[in-house]
Amino acid sequence: MKSKGLIAWSLFVASVGTGAAHAKMNLPELGPQVLRVRLAPPSRLPLTEGEIRAALSGKVLLLDEATVLAPNVYLDAIVEGGCAPVEKFYPDGKWERGTCSRAYLVDRGRWSIQTDRFGSRLCTAVEGQNPNCRAVWRRASTDRLILTVNGLHADGDPEYNPYRTTPL
Repeated sequence: MKSKGLIAWSLFVASVGTGAAHAKMNLPELGPQVLRVRLAPPSRLPLTEGEIRAALSGKVLLLDEATVLAPNVYLDAIVEGGCAPVEKFYPDGKWERGTCSRAYLVDRGRWSIQTDRFGSRLCTAVEGQNPNCRAVWRRASTDRLILTVNGLHADGDPEYNPYRTTPL
């Protein structure tokens, strides 16, 4: 592998020349490049009802925008509005989500866990609206999660975001 690179570099130097009579090449400097990628679908099963309840009851769910996959490789989180949502899951079933639009908006409702033949899903609903149900997976530690971005029956392929939790 090194010999091919050395040969290619030698050919480049030979074709450009090294003497003062040749014009200096102005090549753009490439600074640190950051690659932003999306999460792939998790390969393991989503959390069960009890695991979802333990992971979220009494917690704040925050988008983990600082997730680094490798040096200079970051996740490209999917956010609607001007800022990342902040969700609060109270032990009594109350739920709040703060988002940005022209102003900071807070939706209030209830959270629950629905289980069907596909597994357990975290569902959040504002009063009078249909619930938005999302699958939940655990990441490397107990306070790191992956959730589907859109609801269970969203159009197209599901997309995933990384999250972290903190106590209320």
